[in-house]
Amino acid sequence: MSLIKNEIKSNSREILFNTHFDFLPQQEIKPFFDELQLIPRLQEKIDNFSDRFFKNKKVIGMHVRYYDKSLPVSNHTPYWLEPEKSFERIESEIQEIISSLKGQDYVVYLATDSEIVYDFAKNKIPNLVTYKNVFKMLLLHLTSTIKLRKRLMKMI
Repeated sequence: MSLIKNEIKSNSREILFNTHFDFLPQQEIKPFFDELQLIPRLQEKIDNFSDRFFKNKKVIGMHVRYYDKSLPVSNHTPYWLEPEKSFERIESEIQEIISSLKGQDYVVYLATDSEIVYDFAKNKIPNLVTYKNVFKMLLLHLTSTIKLRKRLMKMI
């Protein structure tokens, strides 16, 4: 999990790109992010969240995709064959980054779709911030709707 860190100044915010493979040169990706505009309603939500949790702090971003045997095999599967070791490694790497900040005010922003990862992080990672999503509820609704439609089609 080596991180490649690249800092880019964009408007009044500092953007830090972390990639596993560094396949997008920064000079090629910067124009895309400079032009990206959200609709005002979403931008306001993001600005409010950012002001509340990130203002005047270093932000360590942590995006974790979880896998267990009940899920379809994906490119994340190999990282989760031994979940305890994966969680230990995540904790160790985050603690190493925190130590490198040498006392600066910081938060760790967690992006995940896994309650298991969230429960781990809230108990092990200091200064954790996350934005709870409703994607699981939406996905359950859509899955149920699709199953219902399929059953109705069979009946017809």
